Amino acid sequence: MAKRRYILYYDVSTRKVYDETLENELGNNAIPYLAFKEECEVEWHLLNSKDIADVYVGFDGVTISPSMAVDDSYAWYAAGTLTSGLTAATPYSTVTVSGLESAPRAAGKIVVYTAAGLYETIYYNQATASGSNYVFRCSDSSYATADFTPANTYAIGDTARVHESPYLKAASADIDQTDKATGVFIVSLDGDNSVFESAIQGRESISAGLYGELKVLDGSANLLLVARVPFRLDGLLDNDSPDQAPSPAGDYYTKTEDDALLAAKADLLGGDDIEITDAAKGIILSTAGGRRARVTLYDDAGTLSLNVTEIV
Repeated sequence: MAKRRYILYYDVSTRKVYDETLENELGNNAIPYLAFKEECEVEWHLLNSKDIADVYVGFDGVTISPSMAVDDSYAWYAAGTLTSGLTAATPYSTVTVSGLESAPRAAGKIVVYTAAGLYETIYYNQATASGSNYVFRCSDSSYATADFTPANTYAIGDTARVHESPYLKAASADIDQTDKATGVFIVSLDGDNSVFESAIQGRESISAGLYGELKVLDGSANLLLVARVPFRLDGLLDNDSPDQAPSPAGDYYTKTEDDALLAAKADLLGGDDIEITDAAKGIILSTAGGRRARVTLYDDAGTLSLNVTEIV
């Protein structure tokens, strides 16, 4: 099944974003969206003006590195300090940081600095509170659990900057740049990640202040272009929930079930009728004069017959 694709036109002169008709400017009521665990594509068309033929050609023949992130935070990092030292050439499975003002997201990276200004990057795929500190589980750059072995030695109290992963991010490898010479970029976004999961848990959607940002750098990491579009992230009512609960134990019915069964019988038999389903039982009738008889129904070789026995 093909991924849902949004086609966007971005006027580099006015920094306005339009839908695929190039008539409607995108705003809060008409924006791209992605549900948790869903995938979609965002196809950007860069234009010099609001004219579909006036394509942007500024990247023709230029080595570039595009990316796209979806997020609602402009905080690049949270500054803290190491609670214990790190010794060069020694592997560590976790790193503990103190002094963070808020709970970090489920994945990201930590840049640690020595007093002399040397630094390294530690990726993490889990952050767990421990008192006022946070313990980060080390990982590789793909967020697979892996030990971190520093090249430098770091002391207690050295600076540790925590850079959180955005809700969604497409790196250069996830962007089709085949037609970059005419300003076209096709971005693949994947909504199945731990940061999105922890953020959307218990929420219907995230949209306030949320943007999708296309960023293009040159080969020297100089910023060439930034384009933004309002975005919305949606949660799910059902995310790996258990199957429907079993029926109540035993042969008991709820009042609702009883009422439904009785109503069905009444519709079939009539409001004043009585049904006996046990063939061994009958019904006792009385006359106005006081005589009584037991009436039973039996099947005589396919012919239904009534047997009436007087009770004396």
